Amino acid sequence: MKTDHEILLPAKVNTNRKFFVVMLGVALLLLILNLKNLNFLENVSHVRLDIPTGFLVYNDHCQIEDHSPYDPHTMKYFTPQNYAQCIKKPRLAEVKFNKSSGKYVLIINKPLRKAYGKDLECCYHKIYRPPYDEDADIRVSIGSCWNVTNSVEIAETTENIIVRCKNKKLVDVYLDGFATMPEKDEVRKRLERWKKEDKPIKVMMLGIDSVSRLNLIRAMPHTRQFLERNGWFELNGYNKIEDNTFPNLMAILTGYNTARTAAECDAESSGKLELCPFLWKDFRNEGYVTAFAEDAANLSTFNYLKEGFEERPTDYYIRPFILEAERILPITKLSGLPYCLGYKHEGEYVFDYAIEFTERFNSSPYFGFFWANTFSHNNISDASSMDDRMIKYLNKIQATDSVIFFFSDHGMRFGPTRSSPIGHYEERLPFMFIYLPKWLKDKYPKWEESLRFNKNQLTNPYDIHMTVQSLLRISAGGEIKPADGCPKCQSVFEKVPPNRSCEDLAIEDHWCMCNNYVSESTSQQIGNFLGNFMVAHINNFVMSYKNGNFTETCNKLSLKSVDVLRVNRKNSLYIITFTTDPNGSQFEATVKHSPGSVIETSLRGDISRLNIYKFDAFCVNDGGIKKYCSCSKNVTKT
Repeated sequence: MKTDHEILLPAKVNTNRKFFVVMLGVALLLLILNLKNLNFLENVSHVRLDIPTGFLVYNDHCQIEDHSPYDPHTMKYFTPQNYAQCIKKPRLAEVKFNKSSGKYVLIINKPLRKAYGKDLECCYHKIYRPPYDEDADIRVSIGSCWNVTNSVEIAETTENIIVRCKNKKLVDVYLDGFATMPEKDEVRKRLERWKKEDKPIKVMMLGIDSVSRLNLIRAMPHTRQFLERNGWFELNGYNKIEDNTFPNLMAILTGYNTARTAAECDAESSGKLELCPFLWKDFRNEGYVTAFAEDAANLSTFNYLKEGFEERPTDYYIRPFILEAERILPITKLSGLPYCLGYKHEGEYVFDYAIEFTERFNSSPYFGFFWANTFSHNNISDASSMDDRMIKYLNKIQATDSVIFFFSDHGMRFGPTRSSPIGHYEERLPFMFIYLPKWLKDKYPKWEESLRFNKNQLTNPYDIHMTVQSLLRISAGGEIKPADGCPKCQSVFEKVPPNRSCEDLAIEDHWCMCNNYVSESTSQQIGNFLGNFMVAHINNFVMSYKNGNFTETCNKLSLKSVDVLRVNRKNSLYIITFTTDPNGSQFEATVKHSPGSVIETSLRGDISRLNIYKFDAFCVNDGGIKKYCSCSKNVTKT
């Protein structure tokens, strides 16, 4: 006879089985739903699934934290800006390309004349750039004003024009400018080398100065959403390699570091910049048409404290237009930079030039580099005004079947947001997105796989140099040359080594975001020692720079205060922020300090200047010393 326990046992086991089966089914269902969700996320945002929460990069040699773009210390200085029309009156003139004649046509819109008064007389000036001259990048001129009543064809030799309309009193009532890309025999002959059946890879590089990865999210959220929804690949661990725009763009465009650039093609010497091995030269040599455009003539990458180009660097080059337009057209400034230039925001001239380039050469192989400074360089809020406009540009260029790089050089390098707790972090991590057209993803499926993998790996500008090189070599053949400044760097169309370090990528400790630091508040003595060490280093540098030519010009500095001190005890590294007298210059440096070692204290990389110094260093125009110089009294500007 069975006991009660023996009788109940089978029923309990049966119940448990049913419960187990039900729970197993629920678990499987949740797993399937989660996998589908993860696949969706991976397809849309290219999320690496093995990176711990709270990190952008995580390996044995590099851990980069993922901070919120809405840090309260930063948000105190962020106010979204609306896009505003520059001039409320309608634009009287327009320029169109006539495919039949192969020429541009300038049209004066009759119905709009009333907005500017009666009896207008309109004409246009041609803008000339010297063909070859040491001052060619700063010296342009305009010709006589050619009358236009309704419309006129513009000569093929004319690339840029200024339109002027006067009233009866001979007062200018309308001024406008247009940058064009007329037919050039040398370009068409070069493009004929490509057979119709060939499908070369077209490359477009679009950049915005001083926008960190976090500020793209903060200031241009709609642009960011557009990129994610349209399958652009992001490189979250994209780390700048040096201080400002010039070295970071040179790493992309030439593969050179600062030392090699100075030795081979010093931009501060007339006629030397042309000797640099720019990527656009390689593309042109392989039969591509090339273009380069940048706004803010006085701030531009190759001209600020530099000599610029004696010869035009690319087939189409917007600088002559920008120089003359900034001289003639009405300007409205924002955060100290030209914002409105005539009827358009100055940055729009750059991106309109990019659109014109893709339309004029839509069936040809091209390489274009387009860089905007004016709406982003001086303030974290300003880029927000171009958020929705940027989507329109990206959408048009995305439709061209080009490989597109959309990126920045660094985050904000000075001002109150740079001094915030994550200012150091933002400055070193700009944004980088890459778009692949469908035909290339279909042809090279491993590229997409590699880009997804590399999303959360440490990368830098030298990698982009290698990536662009690879695109040309696939189209035209030949060997890919290692980046001179980083032999271990590679194309991101291949999976990068998962344990990359800053040392592997030629990123000095001062710029490396892989080193995690904590506040050092236990030893005032260490702070004062390192602060005085750095002030002595700066003073010695100024005394020895160019045979001491600036010793009398620049004040000798003294330590006023140590503002922030952070430490990475594992590597004996300190980040110190300090202020000097006499004029309150604020610097940041990374120092290795290990008492008892052969070299107890050493500077690791460059020194950052955190506050604006153009007024403090008004007396020098030498880029190598300007950020360290506090001009002595009674010294005039050089």
